[in-house]
Order: sequence, then structure tokens, then C-alpha cells
Amino acid sequence: MSLLKPAGITGLNTGDALYSDLVTLWEIGQNDKDLVSDTALGTTRAVAADADIGDCRAYNSGAIGDFSQTIAFAKGASYTWIYKTLQGYGPKTTLMDAATNFNQAEFYIDRASSASVRLDQRYGAGSTAITEWHPFSSDALMDAPNILTLTIDAGGTPALYVNGSVVAPNGGSVAANADTPDSSPIPHSVLTEVESADNFYLGAVIKHDKVLSAGEVSTFHGDPWAAVSFAGTPSITLTNGDLEPGKAMTGTASNFTSAPTALTATDADSNSISSASEITDLVVTSTGGDSYDIEFTMPARITSGTGTTLLRGPVTLELT
Repeated sequence: MSLLKPAGITGLNTGDALYSDLVTLWEIGQNDKDLVSDTALGTTRAVAADADIGDCRAYNSGAIGDFSQTIAFAKGASYTWIYKTLQGYGPKTTLMDAATNFNQAEFYIDRASSASVRLDQRYGAGSTAITEWHPFSSDALMDAPNILTLTIDAGGTPALYVNGSVVAPNGGSVAANADTPDSSPIPHSVLTEVESADNFYLGAVIKHDKVLSAGEVSTFHGDPWAAVSFAGTPSITLTNGDLEPGKAMTGTASNFTSAPTALTATDADSNSISSASEITDLVVTSTGGDSYDIEFTMPARITSGTGTTLLRGPVTLELT
């Protein structure tokens, strides 16, 4: 699992498996915008370049999240934060505070209470339903780079995932709140409270308009930045030696924003062959993000039946 944000983010990866369910992706620290709506985020906190999560913004003691935007909070959705702390949390770090009239959903990390993560839900004039998790067994784990996803189903039942794994609730049960909010959705303010003398680094806030399954969360956490496209020079590296007539080749392809479907081999004299004819058995398999494994078979003859040379000298491979 890598949470390191790639450089040169240009937008969303429309080929990502969860693209159609993505309704918010706040990329914080590089472009400072919601990549879904292409709207700039109003934040003035210091930019940081963290070795583990990449470009982000730093928040410290008493620094209320100054984003001028909110995220629409509603049940039947999933909410994700990519972050890192330095030297721990203070008594409380509020990741989400959604409130309108008597409706409130507050999601926060409470270091003073056994390093717990808590969700408080109250809708209408009813009582508050509180669910608590203990996902961090040590300060080192709490201070490590983390990706955290909260899902809340239509009945108000929450689930918490940290770094790809579901976290069992403290006490073995969650507190659902099936009351219907007076108004839906509730505005969700991001990072409204940081009670710590040390920095809280925030790299992204993401919302999917569905309750992600455990399998979907595991895949998503394994490569969260597969959701974005970014500038980079596409490249191909062969992994089983040089090109030879009739040889089954393997390799890797990097910096492709979507899965390539065609392969062309061209020599210095501009002679070329391609997977549309001479090159056979092209298979492209995603390995996450912008990277792919490739397989293909070179033709048995490098010359045509009439003796025409198909390739001569150094060859350049191109995937499109």
C-alpha cells in the first residue's frame, strides 16, 4: 500500500473502477481543488511536502479547517481521509462536523480516550448514537501515514476501515441511527478542530456516493491515487530480454492514464509492425494506478514472404 501522492495531477482517471461513484475528491496541497467539480478549495494553511503522503497542507493547535467549501453529508455513502500526524494528536482532532438544526454527525479522533475514533450521530430531537473504535494499538501506528474510510449505510449503521482493514467496534457493536434527518444532506465541514501542538498533515478528502464493500475498500486503500490522472512520460520496460523473432515477450508499462490496447514496434527507418497484424497475443493487465503488465508475441519472421524487411536495427515500442 502506498499513500504517496503522484506529482503532476491533472484530473480524474475515468477508467478507475470507482469513478462512477466518486462525487468529491479534494486534492489538498498540490492543486488545492475538488477534482470532481474542478473547483478551487479556499484554504490558506502552509503547504508541506511529506515523504509518505506527498503534497499536503499542515494544520496545528487551534487551527480550524479554513476550507470555504463543505461536503454534502448523507447516509448511504463513504467518506475517506488521507493524512499523517507528527508527534501525535492532542485530545481531539475532528475530521468531520456536519450539522444543521438538530441534525449532527461528528467524526473525530480522541487521543485522550484510549486513542479512539468516534462517530456521534443525532438526527432530529432524538438521542445521540455513539460508536467508538480503537484502531491504533500504539502511538507509532497513530502517527503513521493513514487512510481512513467511514461508511454509513441507509439505516445509519457505520463501519470503519483503516489502511485497508475493517476495524471492529469497541464493545463489539455499532450504534445505528435510522432517524431521518430534518434536511438532507447536511453540510459537512472538514477538519474543524485540531487540538495539538504538532502538525496534522491532510492530503485528501474523498466521498463515494455508495457504501463501499470491504473488498472495494481494500482495493481502494491499496492504491487510492488510481482515482487520478497525472502528467508523466509513458514508458515500456521489457522484463525477459531483447526482442527476437517468434519470442513471447513480457514487460511493464508505466504512466498510462488508461489501459493501452495497441502495440507498435518501429525501427530507425520508420518500418513498423503492430498488434493489429504481425505482433500477436497482446495482453495488458493493470497492476494499480497508471502501471500495467504486458505480454505479446513477436512474429516468427522479421521479413515478409517477399523478403521485405519489416524491422531493421534498434526498435522503439509504443503502446497506445
